[in-house]
Amino acid sequence: MRACFGRARIAVMSDQTFLERIAAIIQTSANARQIFGDPVERDGGSPSHRHRVHRSARRRQRVQADLRSRRRGHPDPGRPRRHASRHHSDEAVSLNFRGGQGEGLAPVQDETSCAVKRSALTFALLLALSCATPLLLLNPRDPALNVRAPELFRATFMTSQGDFVIEVYRAWAPVGADRFYNLVTHGFFDGQRFFRVRQGFIAQFGIPGDPGLAAAWRQATIADDAPRESNKRGTIAYAFTGPSTRATQVFINLSDNQRLDAGGFAPFGVVVTGMEVVDKLYSGYGETAGGGMRAGHQDALFGGGNAYLARAFPRLDYIRRATAE
Repeated sequence: MRACFGRARIAVMSDQTFLERIAAIIQTSANARQIFGDPVERDGGSPSHRHRVHRSARRRQRVQADLRSRRRGHPDPGRPRRHASRHHSDEAVSLNFRGGQGEGLAPVQDETSCAVKRSALTFALLLALSCATPLLLLNPRDPALNVRAPELFRATFMTSQGDFVIEVYRAWAPVGADRFYNLVTHGFFDGQRFFRVRQGFIAQFGIPGDPGLAAAWRQATIADDAPRESNKRGTIAYAFTGPSTRATQVFINLSDNQRLDAGGFAPFGVVVTGMEVVDKLYSGYGETAGGGMRAGHQDALFGGGNAYLARAFPRLDYIRRATAE
């Protein structure tokens, strides 16, 4: 899951992108430690650090001595009386402040333990921030998701098999190009699986790995574009079931599929780099991992998302990240 505060954003990201970002955070943390060192481990720490450690040790010794005195029934007359909890040990003690406000004094911990806890909290925060998907994406009608695309732009897809680049020509299919541009720009395709790959035919994707996000876009259809280019090898077009039912699912033609032209499938771009990567996408599952829109077998995919696909179809290739320029 990823969080972004620029637009009050929250949602779920794919598990693969999630793990990759965690790895990046861990690497960044490791690099920082190599450069700056660990204040707890470096030469015994700074003078102020050593002072805190010694002070903590003295406090621990006083608390333990007080406990031993109480167990013998002889409280230390030289120390203020405190009320120990009913259950205590030398390792963990719960005491009240002298003010009688009911606030407990936490067990004494050494500085190393505190540093570990601070590191854990920092990591948890970074983890939450790293898993962000915008709330913006949950509202397909938001104007920010419906801007006009450039007349020509390139979309780079970083996948589990390598990278490929799609060159999009708005003149080929303006409505479809605009939708595709907005989806790529806002990270819609990040983490998605190529759930329908038929060798020598097509490679299809466009269903988010988060079921909530998938549901938000399932009926977010756009108007049709009249086909102006042929479905040749490397071109990309939208899948649909009837007039004005294009939404987010697209496919790349793995061969010359001119027979699709008559069906109204309007290409809006073409793979210009990395077609060999597209050819390597795993095709062993054929139609069984969701199939086409017209077959009507995609409910499990929409309802279960990447968790379902990872469990039932673990060899599917996926999109790490997609960017537009």
